[in-house]
Amino acid sequence: MLRGFYTATSGMMAQQRRQEVLSNNITNAQTPGYKQDQTSLRAFPELLIQRMENRQLPTTQNRSMPTMTEIGAINTGVYVQETIPDFVQGSLRETGVSTDLALVQGGNTG
Repeated sequence: MLRGFYTATSGMMAQQRRQEVLSNNITNAQTPGYKQDQTSLRAFPELLIQRMENRQLPTTQNRSMPTMTEIGAINTGVYVQETIPDFVQGSLRETGVSTDLALVQGGNTG
């Protein structure tokens, strides 16, 4: 049961981090030169769940031997691996200030 709480908590923390990045993007949308961030979510490694059981061996002494039966895989949550800036060329606008300049992607001059 605790594993379920930890899995749910990791999902909530990852969504909280994504929400923070989105809020930062919205806040700085009108800031000149700001590049929005995108989050990259990754899952924790999968765990293989196995069941331990004892099986009777067909011998005269009826010995038991522990065996492992695979039940399946379970994922234990997700986390924000990194935030990646989006380096797409933004729109240009004239400021009227002679010392302002713009870096243009692609080398097109016009």
